[in-house]
Amino acid sequence: MPSIWKLQTLLESAWQSGFDPIGHCQIADVLSSMNTQAQATSSSSSELSRSSLCDSTVWLGATDVAALLGYLGVKCCIVDCPESHQTGGYHRNLLKHLLQYFKLTEITPGSSNTPAVQTLPVYLQYEGHSLVVVGVEVDSSDEPIALMLLDPSASPAAMRCLTQVLVDERIRPDQSISILSESASSTTWSQVMGAMRMDASKFKNRSYQLIQVDGLQETEEDIQDAMIPENIRIIL
Repeated sequence: MPSIWKLQTLLESAWQSGFDPIGHCQIADVLSSMNTQAQATSSSSSELSRSSLCDSTVWLGATDVAALLGYLGVKCCIVDCPESHQTGGYHRNLLKHLLQYFKLTEITPGSSNTPAVQTLPVYLQYEGHSLVVVGVEVDSSDEPIALMLLDPSASPAAMRCLTQVLVDERIRPDQSISILSESASSTTWSQVMGAMRMDASKFKNRSYQLIQVDGLQETEEDIQDAMIPENIRIIL
């Protein structure tokens, strides 16, 4: 896992290579403003100005992450999920979109009945927080009721509970992850997956952005397209 400093360095390299020039200018303006404020409040005349993203505390958005992935040769697109006014007050269409994404199938060449399920995770960002979506939980009617996430704010103890079960192989490899073997009868579903599960009712922010990976860049046209990240808007 690369460090924050390494990711910042890679993003600066992406900007220098021509990726996301608009986002580059926006971050440069933020850094300039932060530098001006720091100089105004600093009592030391030797305070060094900061014009580099590296080691800064600037928040990065989905567009910045898309530019970084594009620089690394990954094809991706940004999905905008604007404010929702749906019944229930949460982004039902966001969850349905993610469900359809994870249910996408592709028939393996030479086979008429062997689907390859889309399993690539999705980057999800809202109001300064970012998560990685790895799956969708559905009810008996196949309606999405929760997202399965990797959350950097999850407690170490909760993640240890999850990883310990997996390391001990107490989840049957030939069954759904919700089915635990007898040796793990004392470990409940909520205990094992609680650190990764976010109920649908919690998705009430005004807007969300997703980054979906579409494979690797193969042509010069793919590289040029990645220079300006593609945005797709979910129609609510």
